[in-house]
Amino acid sequence: MGWAAVTDIALRLNGIVAGAILVVLSNAIPKRMSSASALAMLRTVGRAFVIGGFGYACAWLVLPLRFADTVAPAIVLASIAVAAASYIGWHRSGDRSVS
Repeated sequence: MGWAAVTDIALRLNGIVAGAILVVLSNAIPKRMSSASALAMLRTVGRAFVIGGFGYACAWLVLPLRFADTVAPAIVLASIAVAAASYIGWHRSGDRSVS
C-alpha cells in the first residue's frame, strides 16, 4: 500500500509538518484588531485555513502516496477558495474599515 519505504516516510513527514505549520500560522489570522465585520471575515479565513491545514496533514497521514499527492493540495485550494469568497463578500459589503 505504499507505507513501508523509507522515502515514503520522508514524504509523508514533510506533508504532515507543512499542514501543521499552516494550522499554527492560520490560528493567528483572526487575532488582530479589526472592525466587527472585518473580524468576522478574518475568523472565517482563519477557520478555513486551519481546516485546510488539518486536512492537508491528515491526507498525507492516511492516504496512499499516489492519492495524497493529489488530494492534499486540493484540500488547501478549497480552503483558499472559501477564504477568497469570504474576503470578496466582506469587500463588497462596503464596510472595509480595518483598524
